[in-house]
Amino acid sequence: RGNSNVEPPYSNAQISETVTHREILRIYRLARPETRVVYDLGRDTDRVEEENWVIRWMLWHVFRYR
Repeated sequence: RGNSNVEPPYSNAQISETVTHREILRIYRLARPETRVVYDLGRDTDRVEEENWVIRWMLWHVFRYR
């Protein structure tokens, strides 16, 4: 947001890890019950900060060709 030289479409390298992690948690929280069943397969709550590799992979996949 702070850099007006960066324009869409955005690449994964332009998005900070903090923002990515926050979005992973938001996507999980707002998911429909049917989708959450799939997201639960990638949920890792053993770490200090919760992680979800299914959602992380999905976001990476969306940005990989940009």
